[in-house]
Amino acid sequence: MELHFAEDFFKEEKRKDFVISEPMKRYWAHCLQILEVIDEICSRHNIKYFASWGTLLGAVREGGFIPWDDDVDITMLRVDYTAFVRYAAEELPAGWTFKLYHDSPEQFTGVHRVYECPNIRLSDMELSSTYGCPFAAGVDVFILDDCPESEAEMSSQVTLLSLLYGVAAKLIRSPGDEEALSCIPEIESITGMDFGTDPSRYADELFEAMELVCAMYDDMLPPIYGSDRKVRDLAYTIGGGKTAVFKKSYFADTVMLPFEGIKIPAPAAYDAVLRGYFGDDYMTPIMFSADHGYPVYRNQQEIIEKAYPGSAGDELLKNLHLQRGVYR
Repeated sequence: MELHFAEDFFKEEKRKDFVISEPMKRYWAHCLQILEVIDEICSRHNIKYFASWGTLLGAVREGGFIPWDDDVDITMLRVDYTAFVRYAAEELPAGWTFKLYHDSPEQFTGVHRVYECPNIRLSDMELSSTYGCPFAAGVDVFILDDCPESEAEMSSQVTLLSLLYGVAAKLIRSPGDEEALSCIPEIESITGMDFGTDPSRYADELFEAMELVCAMYDDMLPPIYGSDRKVRDLAYTIGGGKTAVFKKSYFADTVMLPFEGIKIPAPAAYDAVLRGYFGDDYMTPIMFSADHGYPVYRNQQEIIEKAYPGSAGDELLKNLHLQRGVYR
């Protein structure tokens, strides 16, 4: 993967009757920079990943971003995710972060994220390295875990995950919640884990237990793609996201699809995967809004506006290709 954007790529344009602003174009480019680094690590260590959700749909239907989408989504089987976590800790550039969903349990979504930088950047030197994008950006990473063979086992697994998350959420809101604390001995008995005697650690322990429960049916090396095996993104489901159950064989082979002038990996069975995500009519454009609202960087722009009021702030915003109070 080698990024190269012609200067006119960053110009505001209309696709599918939707206006894509210059700031959004620069944000797109910055997200693809992050994906490029992920791709380098994965290529170096033979780790498989695939475009997923809106990124996969955009690759298939648009040859790039869906006009009203504003981030990059990838997915990995558990075995590849486990390897990526190990290598990312050593090989991501200085200052970069692979944020696991339980690193910020108060904002649990079931999605992991590779961040290039957690901070807004305003200096010319910083902006020159991000295609002029001032905003913190990242790539969302979803995990596919093996499903148990029976519906009853699958139901029990989801029930246990819901219990773990429900108790963790209560303890995050109120560390002394007596009802939540009373569940800990039962959870220790079910999971075989010892959460210790420090209630301030219970929420973190519960999220670690969720990871183990998500992976409890996974085969590790090598992955087995038998036709009867199924996978799903359990953590995202518990976090409130819509998901689907897929045949694991859908992810056995990879094809490379065009995406904004580069090529990105997709499951060879992308048609079946997209039907699972979006339904049979996925090739018909339907404008949708991501869970975080559009644009994803709106809160960051508002921070800049508040920090730099008046005409001087307006000039700064102009230099960043932004306009006060206009979010697109």
